Amino acid sequence: KWLSEQSKQEIMDAPMILIDDEADHASVNTNASDKNPTAINFLGDDNYLVSPADGKVSMITECNGPQEIGMEEKTFTRVSVFMNVFNCHVNRVPTKCDIEEIFYKPGKFINASLDKASEHNERNILKVKGKNGDEFAIVQIAGLVARRIVCETDVGKELNQGDRFGIIRFGSRVDLYFDSSYQLFAKTGQTVVAGESLLAKKK
Repeated sequence: KWLSEQSKQEIMDAPMILIDDEADHASVNTNASDKNPTAINFLGDDNYLVSPADGKVSMITECNGPQEIGMEEKTFTRVSVFMNVFNCHVNRVPTKCDIEEIFYKPGKFINASLDKASEHNERNILKVKGKNGDEFAIVQIAGLVARRIVCETDVGKELNQGDRFGIIRFGSRVDLYFDSSYQLFAKTGQTVVAGESLLAKKK
């Protein structure tokens, strides 16, 4: 009952989103038997932060970091990327980094486009350190339709810019927190692609 009949029909009528769990790609196709993955063109420049998800930048805010990973005493820019049911749901790291901490927190399933979803919804929080020593937080947030967050990395693992670290089945939101040493490029309402679209650059 949490999903309206209209929303159910929209999901049924949507193109099939094909995700290869053994590879770093996904494709959208109306024929489930016709698998034609789309390649990702990674930037390979860690002075830039690339989008962690496909979707639309739903909000940009200045706020403290997630307290669950000890970042609440510092102010960050938070860029929120909202994924609808039609987007590819693979999540990617914004820069070359080491995974320092992972914290899973159960929660509600309210609309992920709302600001309060950052505090109330089920989420998975990653604390990562870039190769220049900067610390970031990446938060996978479940929403109204999404009911399963998958994290595919571990503490201590090193990932390259654009590497896949997880998936949210299906849709919802990913928040990226970075400090004031980065110049913001992203704009609210902008459509972004995981691993490709530039969100910020080191000053």
